[in-house]
Amino acid sequence: MRFRQVRPFFLCFLLLTSSLFVPLWPSGAEAAVIEHWHVPTFFPTVQEAEGAIRNMQDKFVGWEGLPLQRIEIDRSGFRAFGVLDYTSTRQQWVYTGLGLTGGYYQPVVEPVHEEETTVVQLDKVRTMRLMQYPDLNKDYKWGVSMLVEAPGGFDIKTFRTPTRAYAEVLFNALLSLSVAAGSKLEMPRLGVKLETLTEKDLKSKPFKDLGLKEPKGMKVTWLIQDSPAAAGGLQEGDVIVECNDIPIESADQFFRDILGKFPSYTFKIMRKDGTVSRFVELFPEEKVPKVPPTLSFASSSLPPAQAAAQGPVKLGLSLRLPNSDELQAMKGKPGAVISSLTPGGVAEAAKLKVGDILLECNGKPVLGPEGLGAVLVHGENVFTVLRAGMILQIKVAPEVSY
Repeated sequence: MRFRQVRPFFLCFLLLTSSLFVPLWPSGAEAAVIEHWHVPTFFPTVQEAEGAIRNMQDKFVGWEGLPLQRIEIDRSGFRAFGVLDYTSTRQQWVYTGLGLTGGYYQPVVEPVHEEETTVVQLDKVRTMRLMQYPDLNKDYKWGVSMLVEAPGGFDIKTFRTPTRAYAEVLFNALLSLSVAAGSKLEMPRLGVKLETLTEKDLKSKPFKDLGLKEPKGMKVTWLIQDSPAAAGGLQEGDVIVECNDIPIESADQFFRDILGKFPSYTFKIMRKDGTVSRFVELFPEEKVPKVPPTLSFASSSLPPAQAAAQGPVKLGLSLRLPNSDELQAMKGKPGAVISSLTPGGVAEAAKLKVGDILLECNGKPVLGPEGLGAVLVHGENVFTVLRAGMILQIKVAPEVSY
């Protein structure tokens, strides 16, 4: 068997205050990468954010696109494990010493095992972006990019989805978990990346015809689609030389002395076809979503009195210790075996079967028949099940009507 470890691809970026990083195409080739404006919605609790992610586990992947087999979520981080097993055929030379060539090629089929692990330290998330990769030659062309503080700089973690709707749900859930873990994120209110104009820019083709004599001003190098800046008519390549009648010397000056001091901005812009003015309003502060007071990992477990009032979780199953054959199949892992199911119970409805070996519950090992209760939660429980040599993920939760 050939084993290939797929490492998460860290994209290059540049981050400026109240602007955004610019992700580059992973291969370094030119390709369309579009960022979309998204006003997030916080989940009220950690449990609801986690439940949303687990409910769409088969609807998103890491950057390399391997199907997710396991998800782990706690205050310390979000961990997604993708696995793909397939076969690959190669041609192998067989030497015979006979004939003109002395051998021949024959096909050899080999199993290939790939893994992709994406780990996000939730309290280190600094910005999040809703992205689209229309030219990506894969099914998952939407995504959520997270700028994560790391030793010596930053990493970018990316998850991809097949549609914008799934990407927005994933964005909201990951944002909620990050904030609950203590991360301080700010929503961009302009949706534009601005950089100081340089001497090198004055000599380059896009700016040479503008007639600029000095490298004063700032250039628009990235624009979020449907953002306030885009709605106000800013364009990539614009050179801004004035804002609210204040001459612009550099992007640093704009961020330091102007941004946030006014609710709106009138930009004087130099373009190839002449000078224009564009009016841009900041995204209203009152519309920036507020963090619910219930969104905290500290309150993610029920208070003892409330938990006691709800009573123990009832799934409708009984467990026993594994026998010798089952222990061999478990390959040293702990677990417990379902010995019976209550007719009409939630475990039976979730398609659990007698003989299933419960290895994990909610990402934690099931240490034995007596150990399941400690890892169960009220609401949805996710089991890692060993059945006839196959590892399955089965969700068990009572029906909820709205």
